[in-house]
Amino acid sequence: MNPSAPLKNIFILITMSVLISGCQSDKLERISYNSEIVGEERDFFLYLPNGYETSDKNWPVLMFLHGNGERGNGKDELDFVKIHGPLYEAWIQKRDLPFIIIVPQLHMFGMDNESAPYLANRDTSIIPKRLAEGVPPRSAVSIPETPMDGSVSQHPEYLTLPNGWYRVENDLIGMIDHVLENFRADSNRVYLSGLSYGGFGAWHLASTHPEKFAALNPVVGWGHPDLMEPIAKQRIPVWAFAGGGDPVVESTYFFAGLNRLKDLGHKEVQFTIHEDMGHDTWKRVYAGEDIYSWLLSHDKISNEKRALHGSWENENGQKFVFNSDGTAEWIKGDETFSISYDFNPAEKPAHITLEGFETGSLAGKSLYGIAEFDEKRNSFTFYFESGDNESVRPLEFNPDQSQNFVRL
Repeated sequence: MNPSAPLKNIFILITMSVLISGCQSDKLERISYNSEIVGEERDFFLYLPNGYETSDKNWPVLMFLHGNGERGNGKDELDFVKIHGPLYEAWIQKRDLPFIIIVPQLHMFGMDNESAPYLANRDTSIIPKRLAEGVPPRSAVSIPETPMDGSVSQHPEYLTLPNGWYRVENDLIGMIDHVLENFRADSNRVYLSGLSYGGFGAWHLASTHPEKFAALNPVVGWGHPDLMEPIAKQRIPVWAFAGGGDPVVESTYFFAGLNRLKDLGHKEVQFTIHEDMGHDTWKRVYAGEDIYSWLLSHDKISNEKRALHGSWENENGQKFVFNSDGTAEWIKGDETFSISYDFNPAEKPAHITLEGFETGSLAGKSLYGIAEFDEKRNSFTFYFESGDNESVRPLEFNPDQSQNFVRL
């Protein structure tokens, strides 16, 4: 696998096949693509939400990676991916989820043999159907009989599961790029979720392509500590879920990776253990509202802005305190300026503006500057010019006038 291989030739055919729409305006389409690893045509599902056809806005994108039991050939077996997750909620249960949802199918890679009878012996009767009226009953959640108790942090040594989603990494990124280029999709709000095998795949894909994602939601799939540095560096918010009674993916396996994120200074990390649940914890997670609201609360630009929040000091003892509400303090010797700031990391270099000076030589003026964050040193370099409008903002750093501030 070559993660840096060009993706532009992956998509060789587009098939717009609307399955049903009923009285709702959502649609489920099949998109054909050429799978890089096997050199054959396969399909993935693309869900377009209610309102997509009648609005001109760009919609958030959610890629969902299924578990091991839903693998298939990407053609007549693709419907198996409707069994669980956001697509089941949106298409089968007809919930109004405001996402474009990308749902690929993982190749069998030889696992449909005697070693995985749940794949070899499955039949299509387990695939849920979208009803013309109403929705089908949900399948029951299994509640384990094991006691609810914790134990020390541990995890197996392997980086990720064999024959998993990492093998089709380029296919997945190609799908996202295709949707961003050909649909009204918001590149600032691309989210990644997966369950079990797909949870492992979500950790791996976010680690190898962190620039793509605004938030990460692995469910009953832990991440190896070695995968965490790119996720922390990109400040991708994480909400992971485990089942306290899960005998397949034990909750204790999560802690090493999550603690690695903490050690790297990552602040946006949540971990929820449903102590009363087993491996199918995902049924409760995806059936709820919280995970979708949490995903929508994040975007890539906001993630980058959070890097500035906190207290900073330079070698001369000057301090900046940047608050999350857009207010700031500049402590310069005996003077303290209470000001407001605007930080735009979408510009390269990032733009920063300090306003609201009421006293001193800067009264009535603003500071227009550029900023650069150094991940390894956990520091910011600033270069400001004072003036009345944007025209004074520098275009590049001046080594003699730039100042470096280290986080306190």
